[in-house]
Amino acid sequence: MVKTFRIEGWFKHDGNRQRFTKEMRSMSKEDAIECLYSKMGSKHGIKRNSIHISEIEEIKPKKAKNPRIRELAGGR
Repeated sequence: MVKTFRIEGWFKHDGNRQRFTKEMRSMSKEDAIECLYSKMGSKHGIKRNSIHISEIEEIKPKKAKNPRIRELAGGR
């Protein structure tokens, strides 16, 4: 069953510390982390060892802030 996760953390980019919050759907916590590394690397060119995850939690789809995630989960 696909679950919804909210991941919070930060990464260093051009000497600055940039905070992020990402919501994603995945089968497990480990898959969600792998997807985060992949997306952040491809979108921002950040290496995995520069991404620091401070919190990851499973949330109910209707609690997602991202409307696309809510729609995919059917939790309008």
